[in-house]
Amino acid sequence: MTASSDQIDDEREIDVELEGDTERSPEQLLADLLRLVREGRTRMDALADSLELSAVDTERLVAAAETQGDVMRAGYTGGDLYTIHLTEQGATKLPSRSIREVRLARHDLAERDLEVLRAVDAVGRCTATTVREHLDNALSPMELIPIVTHLVREDYLEESGWFRRYVELTPAGESVLEAIENES
Repeated sequence: MTASSDQIDDEREIDVELEGDTERSPEQLLADLLRLVREGRTRMDALADSLELSAVDTERLVAAAETQGDVMRAGYTGGDLYTIHLTEQGATKLPSRSIREVRLARHDLAERDLEVLRAVDAVGRCTATTVREHLDNALSPMELIPIVTHLVREDYLEESGWFRRYVELTPAGESVLEAIENES
């Protein structure tokens, strides 16, 4: 079962005022935030990119979720201020994960991450445009960028290129694909 913004199990409204996003309610954004953190997107910049929010709005949303007890920061100094973890309370607001989602989470991956890794594995060193062409579901560039960034941070992909961004599988990326195939 994939967590979606309308499946959050919470009757309370989140008290946050956002300037940028008017299409999604704060409750929908909170559900997306919790799902992303559970999927391993724990850095504020990754959350901002994935939620398609400004840094200011992302900070406001995280602060509101932290006040509610749904997330906590790794610390309050340095980089820890920008590293977010899901609390037990926050986890209870999300739908149960399938066995496959739990297996992927062991590697800080979600299904879309795996699809991107498989696409890069199939074509070798390539651009984001090539990755998008090889995916079964059409991801917009704005959806693909945070996925690629996450996979680079996890050391599953390596990026290069001066004028164009190329990605290729790292040895860790090859290992994780093999491990996931063996788990299935």
